[in-house]
Amino acid sequence: MTDRRLTTRLSRFGILLLLLVVIGFLAPTQHAFAHAVLLSANPAPNSLLDRPPKEVALTFSEPVTPIGAGLTIVTPDGRTIRTLTIATSPEGTVLRLPWDANLSQEGTYLVQYRVMGRDGHLIAGHYVFSIGRATEPPPLSASGSAQPLLEAIARWLHLLGLVLIAGSVTIGLLGRGIHEIEAVARRLIRIGHRGLLLIVMASFLLISALFAPPPNMTDSLVLRSIAATPTGQLWSASFLVALAGYLLLLARFSVSIASGSLLLVGLALAVLRAAAGHAATSTYPLVGIVLATVHLVSAAVLAGGTLVGLSLARPLLSASDRSRAAAEQILRRFAPVALVCVELLTISGAYALWTNVADPAQLLTTTYGRILTLKFIVASIFGVTAAGATLYWFRRRAVPWSLLRLQGMEMLLLLILATGLVMLPPARRFEPSGFSQPPLTLAANAGPYLVTLSIEPALPGPNQLSLTLSAPNGEQISDAHVVAEFSAADGPRVVELRRSSTTYTGTIALQQDTWTVLVYVRRPGESTPPPARFRVPIPVPDARILLERADAAMNRLRAVEERTTLTSGGPVVETVIRYQAPDRAAYTVTTSGRPPTETIIIDDRRYDRAGDGPWTVTPWPGSEPFRWPNFRYARTAEEARLLGIESIDGTPCYVLSFYDPASETRYQMWIGLADFLVRRYEMMAIGHYMVGSFARFDDPTIVVDPPPLSD
Repeated sequence: MTDRRLTTRLSRFGILLLLLVVIGFLAPTQHAFAHAVLLSANPAPNSLLDRPPKEVALTFSEPVTPIGAGLTIVTPDGRTIRTLTIATSPEGTVLRLPWDANLSQEGTYLVQYRVMGRDGHLIAGHYVFSIGRATEPPPLSASGSAQPLLEAIARWLHLLGLVLIAGSVTIGLLGRGIHEIEAVARRLIRIGHRGLLLIVMASFLLISALFAPPPNMTDSLVLRSIAATPTGQLWSASFLVALAGYLLLLARFSVSIASGSLLLVGLALAVLRAAAGHAATSTYPLVGIVLATVHLVSAAVLAGGTLVGLSLARPLLSASDRSRAAAEQILRRFAPVALVCVELLTISGAYALWTNVADPAQLLTTTYGRILTLKFIVASIFGVTAAGATLYWFRRRAVPWSLLRLQGMEMLLLLILATGLVMLPPARRFEPSGFSQPPLTLAANAGPYLVTLSIEPALPGPNQLSLTLSAPNGEQISDAHVVAEFSAADGPRVVELRRSSTTYTGTIALQQDTWTVLVYVRRPGESTPPPARFRVPIPVPDARILLERADAAMNRLRAVEERTTLTSGGPVVETVIRYQAPDRAAYTVTTSGRPPTETIIIDDRRYDRAGDGPWTVTPWPGSEPFRWPNFRYARTAEEARLLGIESIDGTPCYVLSFYDPASETRYQMWIGLADFLVRRYEMMAIGHYMVGSFARFDDPTIVVDPPPLSD
């Protein structure tokens, strides 16, 4: 009955866990964040400045915590500038170090940073920029080069310690009432005791690896870093809990007290480890931590129980018939526990896969995905080997050492793979790839002509300009005289572009700055239209993450008003659109010299009228009923770049550019810094030059009702 009650309780827990996972799947959520990455730097990498900057500012993809000084500068003569006055933005994504007014030496400066992301991983890097002239970069500090290896070893030892604790506790609990198992109960406690010692060592080693100070950093800075970061707090707690458990078990308590202490300490250590990993960065951290803890405990019980159980059963086989019966009994008790662990691993593993891998193809195309796939294969082999060893024992009353050694190697490999997954960022999240970047391509209109300007590589130094002109009918213009004027703080620079068939090219040397570019187009026999205007930061950061946040913010709206102005060399078309979630819109179109038209859309019906005429009702022409909001710029956008910050009606906004290949349209978009709502956009395509704006966000007075229909 004991075995049946245990199996029933574990099965019920598995059902509850399955319900929790189903809730997690159905709830609106986003995937876990990857490790923090550096999005942009000011001064830009490899830039050449004509004067010292006001500050050094680094922008990361998620909130970070400085480790030690966090941000240091090495001067051309090798002096290290380290200060406690580093500032962090309110959202925690930007680090700012004010520039020392006494630092005016010409040459190349080295910027080094050490920060920690929300998932507890250290992000360290460096880059250089120059003032006045470029010189030999200062030498890099060698500290921290062994950090990834030490971190990996520490995490692996920590997992091994949990496996030993779980194995000793599991076999000890299942062996109650079996004399031969109770006779070796102290041996089982010693196995768990050694597991605690491993975790003490692993926690200390991991803290040392993550918070190892660079040269000349004081101990107080290191302690401050540990205390300031959630990761430092969690791993310090892991160290203290494991150390307290280890010292407690030295007191030679009874077996039952010692086993209970091991169980409680082991569970606490598993929760702390889960809270310090990727699970804590998901949309619902509590759900993620619970499922990660269940996954970790189930894996430790399965691996530890199998190895400890079979290793204890083997010497019993050469003893009396009673000993062999005891060995068979403990294995029979462990079998249902192992099956439930497999169920729990499958359920919690499916949830982890869903949150960390966005596309099944990433299981083969990313390092994280390949290691995850390999882990699944090795785990399957481990399960088959364990089942084979158990069947072998039941048939021949023997367990070959070769099988135990094979299982030991499989378990060690599983621990290595699990450590690798913790060290790597999840596959699902986009990451900028260093400081290299594709050409910057922008579009604007010069009167009736579409001007498409490409700047390569859009980095400080020489840049190649390439420009095309398109008429409203799509004709490529090849007979124009084109001049580009680049203006920045040091004055304008004019480039006359050379014509080569339908492409106009030129070169220009650009420094790190934000440039205003005016492109003048003049064709024979025509008056010169207003110039096309561009804003070009050098270098230009990636902006896809901002576009994703804009989609999310706009899709939370319940109502908004949009105004657009369309020009293409002909009549100007103005449209005012009012949206009301979840399925209503009303717009009025005004064209010079024509009566206005009105349209109301409600679900699967469309109402139209011209001027003051009667309303007509027709089915909504789409294959699906009308739904709003449905913003998905980031889904199809390419070449998303951050052009700078401007104010729209007093609201500071990011200025983004991107290309939509489906409509062959180039966009510029103004997104609020605080709320990520789109304030303004420009769409540039052949024969289609549109400027739009959004206002009256969630205005309750925006109500779209069906119009009155005449009988």
